[in-house]
Amino acid sequence: MEPFTRVEEVANYYLKAIQAVQHQSPYFLSGHSFGALVAFEMAQQLRKQGKNTALLAILDMPVLLPDREPIELDWDETQWIVAITQILEALSGKKLGLGLEDFQPLKEDAQIALLKKGLEKAGMLPPGSGIKYIRSIINVIKADELAFLNYIPSAGYPDKITLFKTEKGYSDELWIYSEMFWTSLHGDGSVYPPSLSKLLRCKAIIRQY
Repeated sequence: MEPFTRVEEVANYYLKAIQAVQHQSPYFLSGHSFGALVAFEMAQQLRKQGKNTALLAILDMPVLLPDREPIELDWDETQWIVAITQILEALSGKKLGLGLEDFQPLKEDAQIALLKKGLEKAGMLPPGSGIKYIRSIINVIKADELAFLNYIPSAGYPDKITLFKTEKGYSDELWIYSEMFWTSLHGDGSVYPPSLSKLLRCKAIIRQY
């Protein structure tokens, strides 16, 4: 199965999986980073189905500007593998010690082998992982990044969005986020620091159903 390249496709896939178990609303959705966009799009698709989303919780993710243009990346394989290495470092909190100067002299197969070696050294791969597994990681991250950059969220979401945000602002090197956060897409919402009491409040909302 090839990775999805659009947020709408990912949201539709997850909705089908959820609705195979739970046919009726209300639904409770939450997402972080790329998953925040997926959760928002799932709520939009549920609304079109006439279904209710009782809780849409966004974890530390500013909204993409609804009036921006999709971003197309004309990257070669070296640029992609460097970016993916940085993403894996950020997600894991581990340094692989690999950069552009390491990958640039190599052909694609050798680049993937080098990344595999770095992931193994950092203890980030399950036992027995082969080159095919590394390629699948690369393909999924690449598809997610392209879907992320091309997603334009629909304005006018009528229901409440609950945003949990950290004190430190989200880095926006691409200038694609709105400082208004999710209030630019809906008429009602709450913004919370990520405290236990607020998370318990969300749990209480779920228990009502």
